[in-house]
Amino acid sequence: MSAPMKKDIDFLLECVQAQNPSANLKKIRAAYECAAAAHEGQKRRNGEPYIIHPVAVAKIIVEMGLDTDSICAGLLHDCIEDTEFGYREIENKFGTSVAELVDGVTRLGMLRYSKEQEQF
Repeated sequence: MSAPMKKDIDFLLECVQAQNPSANLKKIRAAYECAAAAHEGQKRRNGEPYIIHPVAVAKIIVEMGLDTDSICAGLLHDCIEDTEFGYREIENKFGTSVAELVDGVTRLGMLRYSKEQEQF
């Protein structure tokens, strides 16, 4: 794991521990490592590693005070649509709850709105 990525996960885990001391840090770190591996080599438009986006999403979820499975889903939320790490792999490694959350987010992203007002 490169130094910037290690810094990202360490910072995220510090935030989790401060916000939710009973959270499963080992499971969250494992979700991060899976997401980082699944998105390896992918870049954002600005050239930064793609994993920065799932970490930012997970940070928002932490700030909302959500649970371990929600944080893991935030880290893994783009895996089903953007990588080879699919629903079954997520379910096998992190449980049905995390897999269903990730799948739900993926399905929401596929919705098409007929009017601009429906987007809000």
